[in-house]
Amino acid sequence: MGFLKLLLNILILAIRTIPCISIKHLEIIDRLPKNTIPIRYNIHLTTYLKEGNYTFYGESNINIKIRYASSIISLHSRELEIIETLTTLINDNGTIYKPMKHTHNNVTDILTLSFNDVLSSGLYILNMKFVGYFSEPSEKLGFIKFSYIFKLPIMYLLDIEDIQRCLLQDTGSLNSVTLKFSFGDTVDEFPSHYATEIDNKSPILLRMLYNTITAEVFRKGLITYLVKHQFSTAIPNDLWSAMQSALDESDIPHENYTIKEVMDTWMNQERYPLVHVERNYETGEVTISQTCVRQYGETENKTTKWWIPITFATQSNPDFSNTVPRYWLRPDQHNISFIINSDDWIIVNLQLSGYYRVNYDIRNWKKISHYLNTNEYVNIHVLNRAQIIADSHAMVIDNRINGYLYLQLINYLKRDTNGVAWQPLLDILQTISKPLLLPEMKHVKKRYKQLLHKFLQHIKYKGNRNDDDVTKLIRLTALKCACDFGNKKCKKIIALKLNRHLMNPKTHKILREEKFMYCTGMMAANSTTWNKMFDIYIKRKLKEDPKRLLKGLSCAENPNIIINYLNILAFNTSFFDNDDHLHVFTYILKRHSHNDKILKYILNNFEAIKPKSLSTPAMVKLILDNVYFFKEIDKVEKFLQTNFKQDPKILSESKKLIDNSREYLWKIIHDVKRKFDFNKFHFHKKLFSRYSPRKKSIKQV
Repeated sequence: MGFLKLLLNILILAIRTIPCISIKHLEIIDRLPKNTIPIRYNIHLTTYLKEGNYTFYGESNINIKIRYASSIISLHSRELEIIETLTTLINDNGTIYKPMKHTHNNVTDILTLSFNDVLSSGLYILNMKFVGYFSEPSEKLGFIKFSYIFKLPIMYLLDIEDIQRCLLQDTGSLNSVTLKFSFGDTVDEFPSHYATEIDNKSPILLRMLYNTITAEVFRKGLITYLVKHQFSTAIPNDLWSAMQSALDESDIPHENYTIKEVMDTWMNQERYPLVHVERNYETGEVTISQTCVRQYGETENKTTKWWIPITFATQSNPDFSNTVPRYWLRPDQHNISFIINSDDWIIVNLQLSGYYRVNYDIRNWKKISHYLNTNEYVNIHVLNRAQIIADSHAMVIDNRINGYLYLQLINYLKRDTNGVAWQPLLDILQTISKPLLLPEMKHVKKRYKQLLHKFLQHIKYKGNRNDDDVTKLIRLTALKCACDFGNKKCKKIIALKLNRHLMNPKTHKILREEKFMYCTGMMAANSTTWNKMFDIYIKRKLKEDPKRLLKGLSCAENPNIIINYLNILAFNTSFFDNDDHLHVFTYILKRHSHNDKILKYILNNFEAIKPKSLSTPAMVKLILDNVYFFKEIDKVEKFLQTNFKQDPKILSESKKLIDNSREYLWKIIHDVKRKFDFNKFHFHKKLFSRYSPRKKSIKQV
C-alpha cells in the first residue's frame, strides 16, 4: 500500500505540474466566445500503453449553457482526433442535434462546431468521442481551458503550503519516509505508520526530482515505468531505474550522480538538511555546507547527510527559472565553493526546488533585505520571496539570526500583494498568538498589525468579483489573522457576515474555507448574536459540527458574555456532557485567561466551574498552562493558599506547578528578549514610524 500511494503521488504530480500552454504561445491565445458556458465536464479515458504508441481513447459529456441563440459552439482542443460522426448535442427536452461541420484553428486551438439549426438559449449536453496521444512535448493536452499565465498562482500557493508544512512536521513529528522494507518484501508487510508520512512528504521529494531532471525527462521516465510495469508489481528501484534511463538519454548534465543514490538519501532518512551559505566578501568566494536540522530545544547535531541539489541566483544574474542543479553537495563532502560578484546577494534553492532550508551569513541576509525593500523585489521569484520569510523566521527560532533582521526582511511585504509571498507569514501568525501577549513583544505585534492592515487595504477587505482564487483564499486567512490581532474593521466585517448567516443560514451560507468565522465573527458580537448562536447549538438547527459552535461561543471578547457562558456551563448541565464541559472550559481559558475579570471569576467559582473529569491539580495546571503574566500566576498562587490551606497535598502539588510555570515564563521572556531586544538597535524606531502605513513615501534603512 505504501508504494502504491507513492505511485499515486507521482501521477498527481505529473498532472498537477503540466503547464497549460507554452510561453511562446501566450500572445496568440484567444478567449472563447462568452455565449457558451461550460458547467460540468464528465470525461472517461481508456489508455493503451505500448512502446512507441502511447494512446488514449476518450468520451466527454459536457453540460453547457447557451446564453443567447446561436448556431455555433466553440471550445479549446489540442492534438485530439475528434470522431466527428459521433458528436451530438442534446437539449433539456431530449432533442438531438448533429453538427454539420467541425473546424479547428491550429493557431488558437479553438474547435468550432457549426449546426444547421439555430440553438436557442438553454441547457445542453455535448457528447464527443476522441483519440489522443501521450506525446513528447508535454504541452499537447487535449481539451483544456487555457490559463493566461504559464503556471497558475494557485499551484505556487499549494507548493509553498505543502513544503512549509512538511518542513515543520519533519523536525520530529514526521519521521523517515523510508521505502526500504526491513522485515519483508511484500507490500502487505509495509509498516502502516509510514502511511501518513508518505502522504505528506513523498510529493515534495518527487517534486524535487521533477525539478532536478526537468519535466520532459520526468514524464518520459514515468511513461517508461508505466509501460514496463503495467501488468506487474514494482518497487521503488524500478521507478528510479526508469527515471535514470530517461535521464541517460537526455542532454541534462548528470555525470556525477545517479537518481537512486540521490533519492535513497532522501527517502530513507528522517528530517532534512539546513544548508549554510557563507561568503568571503574580499575574494567573492561562496562556501556551502550542510547540517541536519535540529528539533526545537535539541542541542546535539545529528550527522545525517544528503545529496543536495544546489541552485542559485544572484543580483547580477537574477534568473530563477532554471531549477537544474548547478552543483551537488554530496554526503561525503564537507563543503563546496564557487565565486560570485562580492557586491551581489545570493539566493539558494530556486523556486524551492530542494527540500531544505537555507541560512546565510548576516551580511548576505542584509543584502537580501535591502533589495526586497526596493521596487526591484519583483525580480526575486515569488516562491523564493516566500522562502525568505519562512527560512528567516526558522533561523530566529533556532537563534541563528536576530529578530530585528527578520522584521527588516518581512517589512518588504508592505509592497508585495502576492498572496503566495504572504502565505508563510500568515502561517506564522496563526501559531504565535500567545507569545505576542508578552509586553516584550509589543513592537513585533505592532509591526504585524501594520503589515496586515496594509495588505488588506491593497487587496480590499471585502474583495471584488474579479479576484483570483489565491487572493480569495489568502484574504480569508489575512482577515482571520487581522481579527486575532485586534483589527476593528475586520471584526466588524466578519461579525456582520456571521450575524446574517445565523439569521438565515440557507441564504447567507458560510463556506468550508470560512468556518473560522464562527469564532472570529463572535469576537465583536453582542449578547443578541451570542444568544442566537447558542440557541442554534441547543436546537441543532445547523448541520455544523456542534464542537465548532461551542468553540465559536467562547470567542466573544465581552467578558460579561463569557462569564454568562461559564455560568450556563456550570449550572445547566443538561446542555453539555462531561466532554463538552471540558472542551468549552479549555477553549475559554486559551482565549481569555489573560483577562483579569474572567480569571477572577474562574478562581472565585473554582469548584462550580471545574469540569468533573478534572482533579484540582489538573484544573490548576490547565489554568497555569494558559497564563502568560507573572501577576496571573501570583493570583492563582494566592487563591490556592487561601482556599486549600487545609489540604497540604494539593498545596504541595500546586506549588510545583506554580514554580514550573514561573520558570517556563522566565525562559520564554529571556528567549524573546534575546531574539527581539530592540535596545541593541539604536535605529529601531525607524522601523515602526517611518514604515508606518500612514506614510506614503518609503525610505530605506
